[in-house]
This record gives sequence, C-alpha cells and structure tokens, in this order.
Amino acid sequence: MWSTSTSANCAARSTGTGANPTSRTSGAAGSCSMPNFRLKESAIFRRTLAIAALFIATNLCLFGFIYWQTAVFETRRIMGFMERQAPVLAETPSEQIRQSMERRHYDDVHRFTVSGLFEQNGAYLAGGLKRLPPGLIPDGGARRLDAFEFADGSNSSEPAIFVARSLPDGRILVVGRNIQELANLLGAVSEALKLGVIPMAILAVGAGAFLSLRMNSRLTRAQRVLRDFQKGDLRRRLELTGARDDFDRLAEAVNVLLDDLERAINELHHVGNNIAHDLRTPLSRVRGNLERLQQMLAGQQTPLALLERAVAGLDQTFALTTALLRIAQLETGRARAFFATVDLGAILRDAAELYEPLAEAKSISLDVETGEEAPVEGDKDLLLEAFANLVDNAIKFAPEGGRIRIALEKSPLGPVAVVADDGPGISEAQRTEVFKRFYRGAQSRHIVGNGLGLALVAAIVKLHGFRVEIADAEPGCIFRLRCYPQTSA
Repeated sequence: MWSTSTSANCAARSTGTGANPTSRTSGAAGSCSMPNFRLKESAIFRRTLAIAALFIATNLCLFGFIYWQTAVFETRRIMGFMERQAPVLAETPSEQIRQSMERRHYDDVHRFTVSGLFEQNGAYLAGGLKRLPPGLIPDGGARRLDAFEFADGSNSSEPAIFVARSLPDGRILVVGRNIQELANLLGAVSEALKLGVIPMAILAVGAGAFLSLRMNSRLTRAQRVLRDFQKGDLRRRLELTGARDDFDRLAEAVNVLLDDLERAINELHHVGNNIAHDLRTPLSRVRGNLERLQQMLAGQQTPLALLERAVAGLDQTFALTTALLRIAQLETGRARAFFATVDLGAILRDAAELYEPLAEAKSISLDVETGEEAPVEGDKDLLLEAFANLVDNAIKFAPEGGRIRIALEKSPLGPVAVVADDGPGISEAQRTEVFKRFYRGAQSRHIVGNGLGLALVAAIVKLHGFRVEIADAEPGCIFRLRCYPQTSA
C-alpha cells in the first residue's frame, strides 16, 4: 500500500517505455551499436582543423604585417641615406666622377648598384646606366623605380632606389641602389613560416587526430557498456577516469540514469509476480464459489449469496487491474493534455465530501480548512483522485472516533495540501518504501486494499511536477502535497 516516490518514478519510466524489455532493446540497438570510426567525422578533429587553419591565417597576417612594416622602414632608411649622400657626391668635379665610372670604381666605392653621368640634355657620358630614367627629376630626392636599362642594353627586373642630382657644371649625376635587403627579409619571413608556423600547424593537426582517436576509444567503451546494458547486463556502468572533466561528469549522470533504469527494470520484473500473487486469492475464491454454486444448483439451493461473493471477488480483481492500467496511463504523461487552471481548495472540499459517509461510519471527524481560493495548473479529476486516495488511506488507518485534518496551507512557493490523521503513523524506515506498487507494511496486512492507492498518488504527483512528503503527526501521519513546480537540485 505504501512505497517511495523515487521508486515510483523509476517504475514510471519503466512502464512508460513498455512492458517488454526485449522489444525495447532490439528497437534501440542501432543507437548503441559501435560504428566504424572516421577521423573526418570526429567533432574534435574538425575543431582542431578549424583552429589550425585559424592559426595559420593569423600567423600569415602577422608575418605579412611585420614584413610590410619592415619593408616600409627599410625603404625609407635607404632613401634617407641616399638623399643625404647625394649633396656630398655632387661636390666632386664631374670629370673626376666620369673617370671613376669609366674605371668601374665609382659604384664599388660608394656601394651603389648602378650609376650614370649624363649631359644636361640627358645624353649619356659614363657609367653603367644607359639612359636617364624617365620621370627622374634631378632635385636630389629619392625615388623607387621598378625597371631600368643598363649600359650594355640589358634590363633590370629588380626595383631600385634612384637619386638624380645636378652638378655645378650642369651635368646630371644619377646613382641607384637595389633593395636586396627587402628580398632577404621576404626570404627570412618565408623561412620563419616554414620553420615555425607550418610545423606548429602540423603538430596541432596531429594532436587533434590523437585526441580524436583517444576520445573515440572512450566513446567506444561507453557504447560497449550501453550495448551490454541493453543485452541484459544491468550491472554495467560507464568508467570514471578520476579527471573530473566534462566526460567524467557526463559519465556520472549517465550512471545515475542507468541506476534508475536498473531499479525500474527490476521492479518491472517483480510486477508480474506481485500481480499473480495478488490476483490468485480473489480468483481462487471466485472459482471455489462458482464450483459450490454448481453443486448447489444441482440440489436446487438458493445461489444468491454465493453469486454475490463471486461478483465481489471479480470486482476486486477488476479494481486491481484498473488501478494498474490507470498508473501506467498516468506515467506516460499523456494526461497533461487536459491540464487547466483549477481551484485546489474546491478539490479538497470535494474529496472530503466524497468520503464523509465513510468517515461517519467509523465516527471519524473530518476537519476541512481550505481558506481562500488557490489556483494551480493541473487536471481536476486526477487531483481529486489523488486527494481521495489520501483521505481514504487516512480513514483506513485512523482509529474509531479519530480525527482527520484536511487543510490548505500557504508557502512562499505555492499552496500545500495537507491530509493528517491520528492513526499509527508511518515509521521513518518505511518512508523510503511508501509509494511503491503492491507494498503493504506490517500494519496494513489486516486492512482491505490492493497496495496501489498511494502508487496512484505518486503517479499523479509526478505527472503534475509536484512533490509529496510524509511527516509525523504525533500521533499519526501527515501527507503534504506541495502543489507547485519543483526545481531539481
């Protein structure tokens, strides 16, 4: 008659999934089968590839910015150096410059790539530069030229910095210096990319592959555990590494679920035995009475009393099976479709009125204290059934001339329905068993019932998201039904 709400919830999950564990296992076999691992399908590996690509792109941008800034700085440095050197070179007589160029000493002495001496009209006089570059003004300012022609007729494909300066005799001195330092810098940046960024990216991808394979190994073991659990090895649990990481916490949560499922399945296995045990007595009585009826009819005796007892036995059987089906229906959650705003106080008054004649038969007084209206979201008929079962339970255990209190209390979170009696009460040890199906404590063995009343209360409470508690009334027992949504701890 009594059981725990936790166990009732476990049984609810078991019943809700169906009474045939074999069919349920076979239907879900695909979800726990161990697929072949593919690296490209691993979320960790894909994320690693994305991070590696982001790392490469970031470093390319970084090295590109460094190269650009360094190239700008180096170009400006070379230009500044040549602009400062040009006035000093212009003080040398043009004939001396010409002789030096003809002897090919001029460029080496002054560390120029190419130089040339031209008449004021641009005619070539000496040096390695064949003609005056177009657009080059002899004002002493440095300019970058991407192409120019040597005296031997060949063309240069490398850019260079040029400065043109007018000499005192009107001739024009042109000196140029390539920017090989920039090419060297580009080579250094490329080398840094090859020696730093690319190996790091490869290492990251390799680490991602390693982590993916390692994680797949753990997931494969988890899948194997779930597959074994489906096949009937209910003791299997996911392993914990002790690292307290996300997967350990997930494994703990799954293990708690597996514990609940194991309890639910074990309870489901015992339900058949319990049903057979509880149905055997009334069915045996029915059979015996019917056999006696056959004998009496043969002797033309009045069969009415025996027929009434047979019908009563069948009614007891039907009540038992109806209660079981009712619990199963509630635990599927489909009754939530009929939820509406109802007055809890009115439902308590209806339950008290329904059982008032039964209470008067035992000289039990019903004290109803519902107060003002208390709206809640729920199914009116189901809540009435739950309170009716609590009141019925209280009347069964209250002594002759006892007292039952039916009240509606307030709490900061919502209304609390109370059903209290002055009977023998429920021990603290029994409260861990109290809403289990077919449970009948030592005190209830002599009381008529099928052990499903409070199991039905637990199913209704779970469906509404409420919570039921048991406390001592000293003497007696108090059921408190907290009629507001419960937050998980």
